[in-house]
Formats: sequence, C-alpha cells, structure tokens
Amino acid sequence: MEKSVVLRGTGRKRVKKYFAKFKSPFAVIMFLFLLVYAGTFIYTIYWGLISSLKAPSDYYVNLYGLPKKWEFGNYTLAFSELYVVVNNMRYYLPQLFFNSFIYAFGNVATSTVSTCFCAYLCQKYKCKLSSIIYNTYLFMLIIPIVGSVGANISFRIAIGIYDNIWLGFITNIGFNTAPLMIYYAAFAAIPNDYMDAATVDGAGHWRILLTIMFPMIKVPFAIMFLTAFMPQWNDYMSPLIYLPSWPTAAVGLYRFQMMSTNATASVNVRMAATMIVCLPCLVLFIVFRKQFMGNITFGGIKG
Repeated sequence: MEKSVVLRGTGRKRVKKYFAKFKSPFAVIMFLFLLVYAGTFIYTIYWGLISSLKAPSDYYVNLYGLPKKWEFGNYTLAFSELYVVVNNMRYYLPQLFFNSFIYAFGNVATSTVSTCFCAYLCQKYKCKLSSIIYNTYLFMLIIPIVGSVGANISFRIAIGIYDNIWLGFITNIGFNTAPLMIYYAAFAAIPNDYMDAATVDGAGHWRILLTIMFPMIKVPFAIMFLTAFMPQWNDYMSPLIYLPSWPTAAVGLYRFQMMSTNATASVNVRMAATMIVCLPCLVLFIVFRKQFMGNITFGGIKG
C-alpha cells in the first residue's frame, strides 16, 4: 500500500515537473502546434493501415471506421503483384527493396559524410580554401541551382556511371546546403581546446576528426543521416532517370499505382502496397528513435 502511494506521488511530481516547462504562452502554443502536426502523421498512417485491410465495398461506405471484415489478403495480393518489368525481366519486391537500400544508403552516406567533412574544414581550419567552400555554400543557399538533369545525365555517361547503382552515388560527394549549416554549428559548439590537447599528445588531423570530433557530433549526424534516408527511399523520379535498369521499391509502387488490372485496381490493394513500401522507414524510425530524440550536449576541458 505504501509503495503504491509513493509511486503515485512520484508520477505526480514528474507530471508537474514536465508541465512546469510551459511557463510562457509561446511555449504552450508551440507545444499544441507540434502536437497537432505529429497527430496528422499518426492519423495518416492509421488511416492507410485500416484502409488497406478493408474490402472495396466496405471502403466506400465506411471511409474512416474500422474494417467490418479484415481483408489480410490485400497484402498477399499486393506483395505478389508489386513488380517491375525491365528488359523482359520481372523484379519482385525483395529485389526492389535491395535496390532501394543500395540506392538510398549510398546516396545518403556519401552526401552526409562529405558534408560533415566540409563543415569541419570550414569551421576548424580557417584558410582560403575553407573560405571559398563556405562562400560557395552561401551562394548556393541564396541562388538555388535548378534544371541540371540534362547536364547530370551527360556527366554520368561521360564518366561511365550512368545506370550503375554501385557508382552512381559518387555524384553526391560535395556539401548539401542545409546539413552543412547544422554541422557547422555543431562543430562551432565544440571548444578548440580538444584539438590543442590532442595535438600536444601527437594526434594527427585525421585522428582528431575521427576519434575526437566526430564522436561528439554523432547525435546530429545520426539525425541528419536518418532524415535524409527516408526521402531517398521514397524517391522514384531519380531512379527512373538515372537507373532505368535498377528499379527500386518506390519505382515499383509508382508503376503499381498506374496498373489497371482488376486485381490491383482497388484502392485497398494499392494502399496495402503503399504500407508495405513504407514499412522499412517505420522500422528504421522505431529502431533509431533514441537518436531522433537525443540531446546534443558538449563537455568542457578544465585546466
């Protein structure tokens, strides 16, 4: 009995401590806005899930309610019919998932790592080269470069990486505008005393970056990597243009929506296919949710 009273009192203290943070009206408004914003995503997933488990007749008369009869066969049908035909060969969902992972991981890894290195160079090594890189970044931030698809295709053909899923991601080596700003601020928050102490101990530039600086920004790096992975996973336009022989799951879903056969014409089967393709991103978020919600903290050196 006493233990339950203590636990109840501890729970009340936690609730009061949590809501004590909302002292200003602005904090309350932002909390409510983010709550509604998150609720729209949760409801979208919920609606897609219940719609994928309905029969066609149930879907049109019961648009927002739970299924009267759970049609799990929609997923079986979507799994078997979700394929892409390339050069008279059918690529089914396992191969499409594999291509999507290679495409998304390769693009995100090269872009994220190279951007992180550029931010480190610009922030910690003040020289003419770092100044040129940073000023070019500001130029790209103000004047976005568009309409480069034709030039990109010609460049890929010239160096022999067009329609090559294993080498195509090297075109992403460089620096992305928004992540570079985040990495730049993260490195700026780390005192230079760490570099000075490591240099005195005989550490080189790469060792300082890889064993001291990089581990200290692992939280923003993980967040930027995961948030960049999901758009790449859902991208169907770029693989259609640059990788015509390597269809991804997003390409398969795009073509699945265009199919007009009786088996796949219903909204419920197409919604089931959508939920199947979205499943890896949901699993990725659940597994790495702590990285998404992590706090960015840096220590100091006392001398």
